[in-house]
Amino acid sequence: MLAYAYLAYKLVAFDDYATVSAHFAAAGVAHYACLAGVLALLPLNLLLEAQKWRLLVRGLQPLSLMEAVKSVLVGQTGAFFTPNHLGDVPTRVLLLRPECRMSAIALGCVGSLALTVVITVIGTVAAVCYAVWVRPSFVIDASLTTLLFWGALVVAVVALFVVSLLFRRQLAQRLKCCRWHWVQLFGAGLEHLSWCDWWRVVALSVGRFVVFSTQLYAMLLFMGVSLAPVEALVAIPTIYLLVTYTPSFVVSEAVVRGSYAILILSAFDANEVGMALSGILLWCVNFCVPMLMGSWLLRRSGSMSADADPQTQGDACS
Repeated sequence: MLAYAYLAYKLVAFDDYATVSAHFAAAGVAHYACLAGVLALLPLNLLLEAQKWRLLVRGLQPLSLMEAVKSVLVGQTGAFFTPNHLGDVPTRVLLLRPECRMSAIALGCVGSLALTVVITVIGTVAAVCYAVWVRPSFVIDASLTTLLFWGALVVAVVALFVVSLLFRRQLAQRLKCCRWHWVQLFGAGLEHLSWCDWWRVVALSVGRFVVFSTQLYAMLLFMGVSLAPVEALVAIPTIYLLVTYTPSFVVSEAVVRGSYAILILSAFDANEVGMALSGILLWCVNFCVPMLMGSWLLRRSGSMSADADPQTQGDACS
């Protein structure tokens, strides 16, 4: 209910409906084709994440693709109120068997780390190209401390993933030997991932990055932001890099995305309103719609469990 209440608040508090409606009225066929592309890519985005989740947990509990999609949608409800989507995985495991959940959280962390590494590597390359090409003064004026901080952060994230990949077996064994049971379950979850599984997870993460980057580009074109493909190649990954490393909640991420869009894209176009609204509209498509579907599935799952309890108890008594 909190998710619905906050979403209603955001919709009521939004004060640019006149601008949005005016743009929808003036948009041509080409603009609406871009919007249709954004909407068409949403199922692909969800399917890629569902396939990644299915691959991660198949050693614990095999899932059909539809079951994996439901888990991903339910996870959006937990992500809605937690910083940087931290509640996503702990919520999506609620649809798994209780004995699998803690191990599945560890595997979900691997999936999240893989996507973060993909965004970090591609975004860093794009950010360097953007800075050298568009804002060379930024590189010159930036303090050594700032540059060293970002460099160390990138190296740390990539190194964490590489070490986890190369020493996955040893890490799993160490965790399984810990005295805390929940840590042992984490280790048991990591033990199920093979070398090929890790790289498939990375490949699916790259696919997701391409999909939601394409969505943002299409939404910018729909909102009338003039952006050449080569400009999008350096600007959009840079935006996602900044968004990823900015602490925020999903409910406030639309504002963060809009701010970074203006900061980065203003070098190519003056349509700042279109840039900001692109971030907000894409947030509605990629987070609000799945969150509403996931919260409905979560409530339906809870209702079905409650209805099943008397039957289970009756079977146990007999």
